[in-house]
Amino acid sequence: MSVPRKSTLRWLWFALVLSLLSACGGPVARVALDRPPSEQGEQAVEPTVLVVSLTGKIGTVEMARCHRTLREAEQRGCRVVFRLDNAGSQGEDPGGLQSLLDRLQQSEGTIAVLRGRVTFSAAAIALFCDKAYCLNGAEWGAIVKPEMEVDVLLAQDPDSAANRHLDSLREMFRARLEARRNRLRPDAERLALAMADPRVQLVALTVREGGLERARVLDQQELAGLREQGADVFAETLLTRPLMVTAHQAEEFGLSSGTLQGFDQLADVEVIDRATMGELRENWAEHMVAWLELLQPFLVIAGFLLLLLEVKTPGFALPGLLGCVFLGLAMFHSYLVGLAEITEILVFFLGLAAIAVEIFLLPGTVVFGLVGFLCLVLSLLLSQQSFVLPSNSVEEEILLWNLLNLVLLFVSVAVLTWL
Repeated sequence: MSVPRKSTLRWLWFALVLSLLSACGGPVARVALDRPPSEQGEQAVEPTVLVVSLTGKIGTVEMARCHRTLREAEQRGCRVVFRLDNAGSQGEDPGGLQSLLDRLQQSEGTIAVLRGRVTFSAAAIALFCDKAYCLNGAEWGAIVKPEMEVDVLLAQDPDSAANRHLDSLREMFRARLEARRNRLRPDAERLALAMADPRVQLVALTVREGGLERARVLDQQELAGLREQGADVFAETLLTRPLMVTAHQAEEFGLSSGTLQGFDQLADVEVIDRATMGELRENWAEHMVAWLELLQPFLVIAGFLLLLLEVKTPGFALPGLLGCVFLGLAMFHSYLVGLAEITEILVFFLGLAAIAVEIFLLPGTVVFGLVGFLCLVLSLLLSQQSFVLPSNSVEEEILLWNLLNLVLLFVSVAVLTWL
């Protein structure tokens, strides 16, 4: 009777691994930039350029598609084009954005093409691509909303807390701008930082120095200093707060590489063969990633409880299998949205293996149990963030929030185990 059971479990494991592997790739269909995504065909192509079409809110599904495209492009040696059409909305995940920006800045040859109003996460994606192009009429900016978050409003001194938060965001964006392969010129960098800091009031103006006139972007303090030096300043225009720049302003001050008449013109400007432009089609994993996000805490808690139940049950049976599947799905969600890599997943299951050794093979040694528990804590923590140690206060806030969630998770498991 044991042979059929082992055979069935082996086939279940094989099917699970095959399904997870299939979620990491997917068919590539030829894409025509002059047509909207809904009108694209299904003609297969071996791409040199992969396109990601983003519209509206950049949620978990869109983040997963961006990460999958960047991973696929790295494997194929392709460039990536982000087609941002009226993209970005309030309520997007800041932790997910940080993870995507980390991977984006590690990739080479990324291009953003903007049409309509591009804000929040979509605006940040465009900012940290190697190149950006705007279509006529595009508006770009307002990465950070001016309204205070709930935790800031509940602080003892909301204004000071809001200023500290915005200072942290500004420094984080400054560090990312310094890490760009194609450094922005000073005027463009001022625009980029003002997109992330709604307190900044910029002025577009014309300066005449030494008989030459040139357009500049300055803040109020820099403008006052320029006047004290005796420079001739005229044609002053206050820019919006939070900052939104037009396609003309982005090109004039060096934030974009040019203004296009349509998406399809990118192929001519960047010398791209239109026949080798493709886009990954959505696979089953991206359809279920939003559900996995909601179910992830339940999957982790249920997974641990099922493994504890397996410890009390002789032999390898259904609770152990389901527990591993639940925990694997929880980690797989983090992998899809770019928060976890294969390393974190391996460390997690190595921790489970070490605890199994402590329980079944070498009870009482303590060492294996302690190492296994530390591996579990470390992998669960790292699977919720894109960094190991925080480098700024924004990452510190993400780390503290993840630690709180981890403590609540283990308390829940302990209480339910006791019950």
